[in-house]
Amino acid sequence: ASIGEHRAKARPNETVIRVLRATANESWADTIRRIATKQDVPDNVYTLWIREEVPLCGRFNPPREQQSLVEKLLDRERISHTDLLLRALGKTPANILHPREASFEEDEEDQQVDRSLGFMKCASCSVRKSRASFSKNQRRTKGALARCKECIHG
Repeated sequence: ASIGEHRAKARPNETVIRVLRATANESWADTIRRIATKQDVPDNVYTLWIREEVPLCGRFNPPREQQSLVEKLLDRERISHTDLLLRALGKTPANILHPREASFEEDEEDQQVDRSLGFMKCASCSVRKSRASFSKNQRRTKGALARCKECIHG
C-alpha cells in the first residue's frame, strides 16, 4: 500500500491503482483498518479492495448496504481453530461432540427404555440408532455421550 503512495507522490500526473486483498484473518484487522481509513493519501491513488475468502482464515459475512467500507472489510464469521483443523482433515464440525453442547436433559427412563430395546441416541448427530451402530468401546465408556460409528469415521 505504501509503495503506491510513494509512486503517486513521485508522479503526481499519473494515476496509481493499488489492488489490496482483505482476508478474513483477524490478525490483519488493524492493518486493514489503518489503510482503509488513512486520510493523507494522494488524490491520484485509487484503491481496489478484494475480499478474499481463504479456507484457513475464515469467511466473510455477506456485505450489507448500510455498512461502511471498513465494516465490510472486517465483517467476518468467527471460526475456531478446532473447526479449521477438522475441515483440513475432511471432517465436518457437526460430527464432533462438544461437551458444553451435549444435552443431559433427556429423561433417564427414556434412555433406559431405548437401551433395553437395543437403541441408542448418538450424542453427535442426535439420531436414534441400533446398538450395532455404536462400537463396543463407545457404548461401554461413553454411555449417553456415545457417538455412532458413522459420526466417528465420517
